[in-house]
Amino acid sequence: MPFPLADDGKIPDLYPAALKLKFVQVIHRHGRQRTPAHKYFAHIQPAGTWTQCKITPYLSAFHSFNDALVKPDTTSSPFPPHFNTVVMDPATHALGATSTVKSLSSYSSNGDGECKMGQLTDKGKETLTTAGANLRKLYFEKLKLLDDKENNRTGHKDIYLRSTDYARTIESLQYLLHGLHPAGDADKPSNGGDPAATAGLTIHVKSADEETLYPHHNCSTLNLLNNAFRKQLGAENSKRTTYLIEKFKHLGTDPSKPHLIQLHALYDIFACMDGAGVPLPKGIAHEDLDALEKITTEQWLGIYDDEKAASLGAGMALRDVKIKLMEAVNNTQTAVKMSIFSAHDTTVGPILSALRAWDRTYPDFGSMINLELFEEAQYSAPQQQSLISKWFSRPPPPQHYVRLLYNGKPVAIPACAAPKDHRGDDTTMCTLEAFVKRVDELVPKDYEAAYGRRGLEAPPVVINFEIVKSIASAASVAFVMKVGSCVLMTAVAALSTIAA
Repeated sequence: MPFPLADDGKIPDLYPAALKLKFVQVIHRHGRQRTPAHKYFAHIQPAGTWTQCKITPYLSAFHSFNDALVKPDTTSSPFPPHFNTVVMDPATHALGATSTVKSLSSYSSNGDGECKMGQLTDKGKETLTTAGANLRKLYFEKLKLLDDKENNRTGHKDIYLRSTDYARTIESLQYLLHGLHPAGDADKPSNGGDPAATAGLTIHVKSADEETLYPHHNCSTLNLLNNAFRKQLGAENSKRTTYLIEKFKHLGTDPSKPHLIQLHALYDIFACMDGAGVPLPKGIAHEDLDALEKITTEQWLGIYDDEKAASLGAGMALRDVKIKLMEAVNNTQTAVKMSIFSAHDTTVGPILSALRAWDRTYPDFGSMINLELFEEAQYSAPQQQSLISKWFSRPPPPQHYVRLLYNGKPVAIPACAAPKDHRGDDTTMCTLEAFVKRVDELVPKDYEAAYGRRGLEAPPVVINFEIVKSIASAASVAFVMKVGSCVLMTAVAALSTIAA
């Protein structure tokens, strides 16, 4: 279970009265159950395997793109999460041929519940809803991080939402919110309300070219490191991979083709089947799934043991975390109480590895990192003081601490191991200074040179989907951006096929 609730008896130890919880950054992998995200080995998935997407609507944030796409059926299922604005960043994203925009037209239901490739299943939606409800119970109800009595909507300004540009991550965030911040009775359509209109929640999505929540696929610097690492991994494990390829030959593996790619494809299928309660193919046992998971873990995450790869793979995501963290520390106008990033295994794994807090296991569907910011007053003024004494004994600024939870459990960060870098005997409670120092070590010093991307500070553009049809006739544009060591190609396509 992603983010299980701690027992009530453990809350006082986990959250001492001397510490005030000020901010929580949540970073989660998309829902626990989804369909395979590729077309390889489709023949081993019998017809009807993935008729597990009956809960509607699929992406209610995008109602205006195509009314037939996501009409809510409030009689057969609960009206799902209720945010009504999507922020595309930068401006080019508005017309971008991005993964979500391209996939939206294929998400219309044909009535049989057949899932699309890489789609969150109904069980996945339920799992994320439960995780959101647990977050609510701990942070809002028990710890009072956000005053949200009786579904008070004024708290929305204290929540920041962000997702990568994938349908399954947007949908995962949607259902997490359904548990975290459910609509009140007055908002329900049966009572004449409009959940989308009253909620006021906004989800931020960057274009693929500007995304920092996963290692960038087109950065040649990181690709060179990855290629060298996987070549070495393949050579060192040739006997093991050859054995597995031969073992799964009845499923269609080909010894003449790259072993690691085939084994990862099989792992993805088996993990999706197992998570959805679908029987594994004939002749496949859970021991085989474990063997594939081990080689997949090494293939995708082992590279981040290298400090340079860790910087390139997770440094900019951690920079974004630091920005939200420091806004909360400094009480800026943009400060929030909770920030949620909906992302991937290739987000959670590299971040944990970069902080040297990874347990060497593959991040399961729904895995969750929580970075909690605490404040502790360091000074208590004497009861009786002269005016002069009060003037010269101003209290120092409060001490701040950062703690990492992984799937609900505190995890120590080695950078905070020194006595001066954590609170008392609790090695999981990093001083803010020690945590930020580690993050700064990981952020690439020259972003353009390291990643070959620019325009990071482009202001977000709020897209009003009610008027999107008026720009649907925009001409398709394609361009190539070449900067530093990375070559980026972005296709910017017309929205006519989506908005028609």
